[in-house]
Order: sequence, then structure tokens, then C-alpha cells
Amino acid sequence: MPASGGPLRCAAIRAHAFAECKNLTSVTIPDSVRSIGYRAFRDCASLSRACVPAAAQIDADAFDFHTAVIRR
Repeated sequence: MPASGGPLRCAAIRAHAFAECKNLTSVTIPDSVRSIGYRAFRDCASLSRACVPAAAQIDADAFDFHTAVIRR
């Protein structure tokens, strides 16, 4: 936890972290995230859009084919 009591920063989303989250419709990943693991958002049937930092490394099959991954 940060000493200042501020928000926690996430540097990575691990493999299968959000897999099978059926009600997830969109996600905006913060700039602090540098990597997205294997199948992190796999089988998220309702996920149509993911905004991802341009610098983030996206592992194979992190998202299903029907999810629009937008780099920003």
C-alpha cells in the first residue's frame, strides 16, 4: 500500500485475471498497466471494447476476437 494512502497502482494484469466475466461490457485499462497476460479477458462474452495504453504489452489471446482493442 502506498505510504501516502493514495490509490494503488497496477502494473500488470495476470493470465486469466478476468476470464469468464460474462457481464463485463467495456474496460479502460489505466496507464500504469504495462502488460496484459495470456487470456486475461478470455470468454468475456459481453466485452465489446477495451481501451489499452499504447505502451502495454498484450499477450497472445488476452482478448476474444470480438473485442475491439483500442490503443491510446
